[in-house]
Amino acid sequence: MTTRAFNAAILLRAICADGHYVLERAGRGAPGETRSRFTQGVHTVETGAQEADPPTPLHEMFFIMTKSSPGRPRTTADFGPLSGNIGSQTMHGSIAAISGQGIRMGLQLVTTMVLARLLTPEDFGLVAMAAVVLAFSNLFADFGLSAATVQRKELDHNILSALFYIQLGIGSVLTVGIMAASPVFAHFFDDERIVLLVIALAPTLLLQAGAAQHLALLQRRMMWVKMQGVPIIAQACGSVVAIVLTLSSDIGYWALVAQTWIAAVMTCAMAWAFSLWRPGRVSDWSSAGPVVKFGLNLTGFNILNGWHRQFDNLLIGAVAGPQQLGYYSRAYGLLMLPLTAVVRPFNSAVYPAMSRLQAEPERWKRMFLSSVATITCLTAPLTGLLVLLADVIIPLLFGDQWGPSIDIFRVLSISMMVHPVYTAAGLLSFTLGRSRHMLHASFVSTAVYTIAFVIGINWGAIGVAASYTVAVFVIVPPWVWWSARDTSVNALRVFGAVAPPIFAASAALAVVGLSPLNRDGFASGIVEGLAFCAIYAGLLLTCWLFFPEWRKDVEPAKARVFAMIGTMVARLATTGSDGRR
Repeated sequence: MTTRAFNAAILLRAICADGHYVLERAGRGAPGETRSRFTQGVHTVETGAQEADPPTPLHEMFFIMTKSSPGRPRTTADFGPLSGNIGSQTMHGSIAAISGQGIRMGLQLVTTMVLARLLTPEDFGLVAMAAVVLAFSNLFADFGLSAATVQRKELDHNILSALFYIQLGIGSVLTVGIMAASPVFAHFFDDERIVLLVIALAPTLLLQAGAAQHLALLQRRMMWVKMQGVPIIAQACGSVVAIVLTLSSDIGYWALVAQTWIAAVMTCAMAWAFSLWRPGRVSDWSSAGPVVKFGLNLTGFNILNGWHRQFDNLLIGAVAGPQQLGYYSRAYGLLMLPLTAVVRPFNSAVYPAMSRLQAEPERWKRMFLSSVATITCLTAPLTGLLVLLADVIIPLLFGDQWGPSIDIFRVLSISMMVHPVYTAAGLLSFTLGRSRHMLHASFVSTAVYTIAFVIGINWGAIGVAASYTVAVFVIVPPWVWWSARDTSVNALRVFGAVAPPIFAASAALAVVGLSPLNRDGFASGIVEGLAFCAIYAGLLLTCWLFFPEWRKDVEPAKARVFAMIGTMVARLATTGSDGRR
């Protein structure tokens, strides 16, 4: 182990963020004279038994750093604010996140195509029932603390360690509680097989809790490649195991359980491996109080939001049975793929950037309007294509036995036209730390969804799908107004930012959908899709020319994309020139 003395002018944060050095001692004057407490930005380091009063100025400090051995756990990390151009980092992050989610979507599609031909709809329905319990419980396990870590302006090692232990404790309690309550869930679904399924899946909550803060740090620090690498590798490993087990044995739905376990173990292991941070002793639990308060309100919001997202599955499973739930869950899961591949990664890149800009209202507003306009330009045409090609997509991916999922998928897809606006509007409150504000709104939205599902179940799974779509369109306008209230963003400007792409996609869908084109077969589906894209592009270009306010909203994203393309072309040209030399 080699000891190095660093000049005090070197920033402590830069040294610690290197990841190869651990702070051993900080003091004033010559080494050994006075040990003290030093605070630089959000970094606080304590050594020795006594403190200097007042804290020692930076220029009078010395630092003793120790070069760590390869196997030594690192206990420091950079929690500080972003440096550089936030807009460019956000755009890079969005592209990286969307690309990563695209890979995940491809993996999930391939896995689903294979397993849907090897397993029955009832197998998927049984696991979906158990997954409902785990998904709802996971809202308590996270406790909103991961989002709080990303959103908080200032963060130190003590607070982060406290949050880690709190999440781990909640995850442990939930794991034991869910396993003990498994007979209750089996009675609710009237299927004894649910008991062992819930017991087998419950411990994955503990693994998720153990990885939550490490993943939140990757997002906060905008470490996009690592952040996307974790779920991609974990999902790939889980998919391979599930397919191999299904082909080589007759374990049925237990292959899906194995898939979940492998993904959870790999996620936890890689989150720890990729993060520079390790939890330590908590010296002041009270410092985590404001973060926990934010998390409590966010947990309340997530619980209500999770309730309406899982209540449809609960209702269909209890009333219509596992087969109908299998059709519905496959259709809903397929719909979530483009949302997961585009909307969520895009928002995950915007969230930490807007959180850093919360003290600059004008820049904060411009980033949000640009983000919501850009994401709607991507999702609106995708919605139209899904509605048009549902009867081609479902049989192609899942096989003819999944025919009842076609109409369910088509009806659900319509909601995706405005759903990204609903999701993005939450950023207006959450990036300002107003989780209580959104908790109040979620009481109303959850009530609307619940009533809609209770009405829709009278027509089975397709009725629930239709009621969900109607509820989304009813909720979005007041949701946006409430989210923008008392902020620098006007709700009408939000609607103006998303209206052109929604109008263009709706008009293109109406034209192609009402056309006399033959809708049978894969080839005709390709023709319909190309016609839709051409009409959408033409209408969107018209909006670009005649709506200057909207053009101002999407211009930053367009400029950054072209700048990135130009940089890539220049690098390729330079590489080619060097190769010829």
